[in-house]
Amino acid sequence: AGGSMRDSSLHSAEALRESPPKKPPVMVLRNPPSAAPCCCPCAPDFADAMATALKEGIAEQGVLFCGTGIGISIAANRYAHIRAALVHDALSARLCREHNDANVLVLGGRTTGVEVAKDCLKVFLNTPFEGGRHQKRIDKFS
Repeated sequence: AGGSMRDSSLHSAEALRESPPKKPPVMVLRNPPSAAPCCCPCAPDFADAMATALKEGIAEQGVLFCGTGIGISIAANRYAHIRAALVHDALSARLCREHNDANVLVLGGRTTGVEVAKDCLKVFLNTPFEGGRHQKRIDKFS
């Protein structure tokens, strides 16, 4: 798996685009390739593009945004190989990685401030999965 980060964001998450993560391969989606030019892409389009990128090894982790993060979380978690976690602070970003091996960070552009979003991203990218007692739960996810 050796891809690079793809630039992007939705709604008010533009600040993360200005200072993207330095740890590739991470994919951050703005304009999914499957979205037809005549229609407005929505959560399933972004989730489909992320699912493809993760499955094909273009990225190992991803970041998705929508207004609250709820819709895109629902859309992304339809895929067995995605463990998308909607987070609101650095603690939930850390725990989603340590305890649930989340591979997609989800942030709400309307509900998460820029500095909090940056903190969440940094923590998410730098926190390993603990494994151990948590692995049994992960095995039941898919």
